[in-house]
Amino acid sequence: RSSETASLSNSSSVGSFLLMATVAQSPALQSVQPLAVGMSVSSCAGTLAMLEDQDDDIKYFAVKRLLQLVDDMWPEVSTAIETIEVLYEDEGFAHRELAALLAAKVHFHLEQYEDALRFALGAGSQFSIDDPSEFGQTMTSRAVDKYIERRAAGEDAEPGLVSIVEHLVDGCLSQGNTQQAIGVALETRRLDILVRAVQGAAQVRPALDYTLKAARTVVSSSAFRSEVLSELVPLYLELSPPDYMSVCICQMTLGRPKDTADILSKLIGGDSAQELLAYQIAFELSADEIQFFLDAVRTHLSETAVEREQEQTEGQPADFSSRLNRLNSILTGEVATTLHADFLCRANRADLLLLDQVKNAAPQKNSVARLGVILANAIMHSGTSVDTFARDNAQFIKRSINWAKFSAVASLGIIYRGSTKTSTTILGAYLPRPGVQASAYSEGGGFYALGLVHAGQGGKAVPILQSGLQAPHDKEVVMHGACLGLGLAGLASQSQANVDILKNILFLDQAVAGESAGIAIGLNLIGSGSESTLEWMLHYAKETAHEKIIRGVAMGCALLMYSRQEEADPLIEQLSRESDAILRYGAMYTLALAYCGTSNNSAMQRLLHFAVSDVSDDVRRAAVTALGFVLSNEPQQCPKVVALLSKSYNPHVRYGAAMAVGICCATTALPEAVSLLLPMVEDKTAFVRQGALIALGFVLMQTTEATEPRVKKVREQFQSTLSARIEDPMAKLGAILASGIIDAGGRNVTATLRSRNGAARMSAVVGMALFQQFWYWFPMVHMISLAFNPTCFIGVNRNLRVVKMELKCNAKKSQFDYPEPAKPPSKEQAGKVQTAVLSTTNKIKAHKHKKALARSASAGGLSRADSATGLARMDSSGSAMEADTQQPTEEPESSNGADVKENKEEEAAAFALRNPSRVLGQQVSSLEMPEGSRYKPVADLSKGVGIVLLEDTDSSIPEELVMPAIPLPEEEEIEEEEEEEPSPPEPFEFP
Repeated sequence: RSSETASLSNSSSVGSFLLMATVAQSPALQSVQPLAVGMSVSSCAGTLAMLEDQDDDIKYFAVKRLLQLVDDMWPEVSTAIETIEVLYEDEGFAHRELAALLAAKVHFHLEQYEDALRFALGAGSQFSIDDPSEFGQTMTSRAVDKYIERRAAGEDAEPGLVSIVEHLVDGCLSQGNTQQAIGVALETRRLDILVRAVQGAAQVRPALDYTLKAARTVVSSSAFRSEVLSELVPLYLELSPPDYMSVCICQMTLGRPKDTADILSKLIGGDSAQELLAYQIAFELSADEIQFFLDAVRTHLSETAVEREQEQTEGQPADFSSRLNRLNSILTGEVATTLHADFLCRANRADLLLLDQVKNAAPQKNSVARLGVILANAIMHSGTSVDTFARDNAQFIKRSINWAKFSAVASLGIIYRGSTKTSTTILGAYLPRPGVQASAYSEGGGFYALGLVHAGQGGKAVPILQSGLQAPHDKEVVMHGACLGLGLAGLASQSQANVDILKNILFLDQAVAGESAGIAIGLNLIGSGSESTLEWMLHYAKETAHEKIIRGVAMGCALLMYSRQEEADPLIEQLSRESDAILRYGAMYTLALAYCGTSNNSAMQRLLHFAVSDVSDDVRRAAVTALGFVLSNEPQQCPKVVALLSKSYNPHVRYGAAMAVGICCATTALPEAVSLLLPMVEDKTAFVRQGALIALGFVLMQTTEATEPRVKKVREQFQSTLSARIEDPMAKLGAILASGIIDAGGRNVTATLRSRNGAARMSAVVGMALFQQFWYWFPMVHMISLAFNPTCFIGVNRNLRVVKMELKCNAKKSQFDYPEPAKPPSKEQAGKVQTAVLSTTNKIKAHKHKKALARSASAGGLSRADSATGLARMDSSGSAMEADTQQPTEEPESSNGADVKENKEEEAAAFALRNPSRVLGQQVSSLEMPEGSRYKPVADLSKGVGIVLLEDTDSSIPEELVMPAIPLPEEEEIEEEEEEEPSPPEPFEFP
């Protein structure tokens, strides 16, 4: 019967048509498969002719037959595509959905996917998203993308698209793929599906945490992100017990300081466990460094405290006021800053011998290299309060003049960053004093240093810096330092008073001061997106004739649009169309900061367009560098994206590619990143080599040889670049800075742009963006200190004091240990001096030796074999004397081989960490509290460490506290003080 059906299908006669109609009408014959196993047809012309028949049953049979043949014979079927489409459009045809499915498959094979999707949706129930074929998978993917596009544009989607998406979500939930369902809900902006997916999850809390992280890092629309977080808040509160930590993070992102203050007030008024939780939440909020939000929370807390006192709330703890004071001190950032500074001082592992080697290798007469060494020292000791190198090399630093002196003084702000309580004592000698005439460069550097110490915290530094700008003087250098300091101290404060003062400095139209004023305005109003401020800043940028002011204003506008994403698009479009290359340069950094950590495809496409098409090298370099910011949430993708750009003919593009990898892959030690950067160290252009060296310093921060064996080679590359006699000063400066960056903060900090909860770190993004401006103005190098974040575990009790306790790390210590310190040369190596021998001298000696050998041979003193041996030894070494004297030394054999072998003990599989201690990112998963510990951490250690509140489970035993390690500041000056007469040398014997 199957052979009969096959012959009928291949016939095009009228009789065959009648027989096929019989088949179509016969239920018994309809069940027969047209093709038997192993049989095939060479043409479907007869079946296509049946589509023109007047009988709908014959058309139906033809459509069904063609659906079976279309995957193999689609070129021939495509000739009748118009006829098939007419069948679909014919509402009188009962099987028009089958015709639509056939048309969809034809268009799919023709790679006309839009038309294929249109007909697939018209197929209705005939199209199944469960179809495992390539057609089914492609149409489902296209349908979801189309639905996402419609939802993003605010348009209504076709019912077919809606049904496909809902069926897809139902399939994910039925199979337990909750995260996939949440991802679809976020991409399609369906809050109803999101809530259903979270509530239907087997474990609700992990599903909520996944949604919160995705909403903060993946969702590009700020409006939809707010809707998602608003839905998450009640879901977190419904948990048992409620997750107040995540609720407060949502409230902070939503900008609801009053709701956050109500939760904190409730917790500190509860039992001991709730009090500790309130402190832990405050530490998490202060880590995001949104100063104006934290100030608003403190204001509402004060109001709530007053209301409690007036109402005399029952059950309020007796020490409520002291609890509130501790909470406020955490929200100001004062406690975290003090604890971090103490940790960095205590755990400092900066290698002074390595720094001395860098100093000695750098050209002593080159002012750029000298300044680089001073900056490398500051970066290497960032936040440690250790200025030993500066004091031991006072004469070396005193040689800095003018702007180099400005930077040298400002570098103290990097070293003492976080020492807010003693900042005026430390920097008092460099700040303006009544009746004292000092160098303007010292005073300007002192103001800049004060801002670096108080970055993001303000405090007592703000009035000092304000008075420095309002005082009548004409020292542009002092105004420059004070503007930068005020911008740093007022970071994210949204202070209109600061903006008014800086605006007056900007309108003075002085190039150096105006540039810093423009940047400082952006720092104060970062992320605000103030339209009025943008309007007058851009208007002034088009009027001024100073390029430095235009660049400062452009960067200030970029800072205003930090994390605004699509809200920044109008400004980006406006700046990118400007004829002034500096404003287009600002557009690239606006893209970088607005879409930082989003991996937004549209932003990346625009950046890549400018990277290859703009006529300005500066714009192209900035566009490629900006890719590192946009991709900072997916560092593994950055080397792939910029791989071709790193081989561009344009050196500015190559430099941008190196910096993009350094920014995006900082501290990751990705093998792909290292492999991309190492060849660029040998680039023919000096500033490309500089960028590659600096980027390697970022990528390999806190990297051990166990993690990346090439880190030793990279460190040797830094030294070889410095010691090379024929090397460009720019490349040497890159090696010097890289030597400081790779060991920054005493080898206890990272420069990653992401926080441990996955969100972008505002200060890190700002610091890294402004650090890139050292291309034009070297004092911007100091801004890199904003990006440094200690990687540590600091356990504190309810009184916010560090307690003595230990953590257990289930890994080998060598895997996360500090690098080996540099070793000084031995006495034998130091005393041995190699004598230089000219090549002509060696040739004369060799010639004389040949003659002597010939005479001896002729006289019978040497045999032919001995003579040949001597000549061979002489030719191989270049000197017969050296060949004769360099005999191999034989080591005495040991009577017992076992005495020679060292019995090395196997390294333990776990070790203890004392509080406080350095903890690397890859080390977190192996941490746990040891058995029998009296302390219980409030925060989950698996989600990251930092400052952790510890609950004391045995209060009957007095706690042991860790004493502070920060030394008291010395009341002395480094540069301004006259040196004492050196003491006479100690008696010694001349060798």
